[in-house]
Amino acid sequence: INAEYMGRHNFHRIALDPNKTVLVLFYAPCHMPSVEFAPAYADLAVQLKPYTDVVVCRVDGERYPNFMSEFGVKSYLTLLLFPKREKKEVSRHKNLIIPYVGPRTIPHILDFVLSNNQLPGQLGIRHPDELPWVPCPPPFFFSPACCLVPLYEGRG
Repeated sequence: INAEYMGRHNFHRIALDPNKTVLVLFYAPCHMPSVEFAPAYADLAVQLKPYTDVVVCRVDGERYPNFMSEFGVKSYLTLLLFPKREKKEVSRHKNLIIPYVGPRTIPHILDFVLSNNQLPGQLGIRHPDELPWVPCPPPFFFSPACCLVPLYEGRG
C-alpha cells in the first residue's frame, strides 16, 4: 500500500504537523472490509502524491489501540483528517479533526481531502480534475453498522 504506516514512533509527528493535511485510516489487518478497502486506499494515496502538503497514512488499530481511543475511533475503516493548521492541542480539542462519513470511493474521499486542505493550489499543483484517475474497485458505501456494503445500480 502506498499510504505511510504510522506507529508509536511517528504518529504524533506526522498527524500533528501544522504544514501538512494528514488523512489517517484506522484499520485492522484481519478485518475483511479493511482488506477489501486497501487497494482503493492505495490508489487514493497515488492520486494525492502530487499534493506535497497532503499525507496519506494508515494505523493498525489492533497494534495501536491507544491511538484509536485517543482520537475517539470506535471502529475499523475510520478515516480522520487532520487539516493543515496549528495542531498542538489536537488531542484535547478533537474538533480540529474532521471525520470522513461519505462513500468509500476515490472521487469522494479525494474531494473531501482537497476541500479541507487549507491553501490548495499554493504550490502550483494541478486541479484534481486534471490528475490521472486510477481505477478502483466498485464503489462502496460505509453503513452505520460499520461494514462495507456494495452499491448496485440495478437489480436483475
